[in-house]
Amino acid sequence: MIEQITFKLNETEYELYMQIENNYIIDAQKRFNTVRIYHELINQLSSICKDKQYKKPQLIVSKFQDILKINDLLSITFLDTITNCRDCILSHDNEWYNKFHEKQSYLLIYEFFITYNKHNTCINNIISNDFINLLDDQRQSLSEKIRLFKKKHKIENIGKKIRNDIAAHINPDFDVYNKTVSIRRNAPFTL
Repeated sequence: MIEQITFKLNETEYELYMQIENNYIIDAQKRFNTVRIYHELINQLSSICKDKQYKKPQLIVSKFQDILKINDLLSITFLDTITNCRDCILSHDNEWYNKFHEKQSYLLIYEFFITYNKHNTCINNIISNDFINLLDDQRQSLSEKIRLFKKKHKIENIGKKIRNDIAAHINPDFDVYNKTVSIRRNAPFTL
């Protein structure tokens, strides 16, 4: 079946597809199950700690819930990204699918950064208060890479345009839709 679907792929593309497909099935399900288990555990702890006598455990559970939001964001983004990559490989020679996946990729990246920024302050506060000096150099390096990536690929401008013009809303003007989807053609993402 897989060979029938991918018969137009060259040997390298087929090997990449098989690697992603095999990893995708294992990694996606494992990540999905792990996040689900975390939520079940935190929800159980939260219901146990609702009593006023458990002030300190309530605070710890609350911090875990905040950290879990970032884990959730990364997990959802990971799952969407590997699904999108898998589908991109399968549809590599179809112009419409390529545009669709470009749109989805930009939207995913744009929405990731909006949500990341929303929760990043909370995580930074937890780290600053409870884990002083934890990974300070790595956090600064990551922040700089994120800033440069967003600037280089104009994520906020182009991502917002894609979201507002064709992803969250459907513009009935095909030319506008097509131009918006083609806005970053042949400009690969790199960190």
